[in-house]
Amino acid sequence: MEAMTRTTVIRPDTTATRPDWRMPEPRDVTVQGHRIRYWEKGEGAPLVLMHGFSGNATFEWGRVIDDLAERFRVIALQGVGFAPSEVADMEYTTDAQVSHLGGFIAALRLSDIALVGESYGGWLVGSYAVRAAALGLPPVAKLVIVGGPIGELRMPRPETSGFVHQAVVDEVAAWMGAQPVFDNDPTRAKILEASGLRKAELSLEAVSTIAVPTLLVWGDKDALIPLSVGEAALKAIPDARLAVFENIGHIPSVECPAEFVAAVTEFCQT
Repeated sequence: MEAMTRTTVIRPDTTATRPDWRMPEPRDVTVQGHRIRYWEKGEGAPLVLMHGFSGNATFEWGRVIDDLAERFRVIALQGVGFAPSEVADMEYTTDAQVSHLGGFIAALRLSDIALVGESYGGWLVGSYAVRAAALGLPPVAKLVIVGGPIGELRMPRPETSGFVHQAVVDEVAAWMGAQPVFDNDPTRAKILEASGLRKAELSLEAVSTIAVPTLLVWGDKDALIPLSVGEAALKAIPDARLAVFENIGHIPSVECPAEFVAAVTEFCQT
C-alpha cells in the first residue's frame, strides 16, 4: 500500500467552542523508588498519555481526557523529573526514561495498551516501542505519536510562531497564567544532555523496527516539528497511518480537542 493512501486530512472547526481544561483527582504511585503523579478516568482498554516538553500533563490532556474516558481507561502521567512528580536525581538517558515508563506501566498492571505521546512524549513512546522488548519491558498494542521528533531535533528560534493556531493563543495564555508554576528547566536540560532526544537517536531506521500499528498525528502548521517529519515516518514505519490536521499547530489535543479525540478513538478501537 502506498504511503499516500494511508494519510487522512482532517479540517477542524477552529470556530467551535473548546472545552475547559479538566482533570480527575490526582493519584501517586512509586516507580523505581520515585513518586509519579498521574490522573486516571474511565474503563476499558488502557490509553496511556505521555506529555511533551511543556512538562504539563494537565495542559496537554485536560481538554480531551473526559471524552477519551467515555471509551477507554485513560491514564495521563507526569513523567519522572517533571514536577509535581518527583524530580529524581538520576541520569536521564533514553534507556533510563524508557525503563521508567515501563516501570509505571508495570506498577499499574496494564496490558493491551495504546501508548500516546505528544512532542517529547512522542519521542519517548516511539523509543519505548523500539526498545521495550530488548529491555524486558511490558509490550504495547498500539502507538500514537503526536508531533514527535523523529530524526534530528532542531530547536526553533525564539521568534518562531505556530506552536498553536491563533484562535487558541489567548485561551492558552489565560489558562497558563492561572496555574502553579514548576521549574522543570533543570530536568529538560538533563534530558537534552544525557538522552538521544537531540542526537537523532530515534531515527527513521530505528522506527522502521516498530512492530505495532502506529498513528502519526500532525498539525500542518506545526512550527516545531514540521509535517515533513511525520510524512517521512509514515514511509518508514511498517504499519502506520498519518492524520493531518489542517491549519493546526503543534498541540492538536489543545487546539482541536474534538477532532483529536475522534481520530485517536477511531484508531484505537479498530
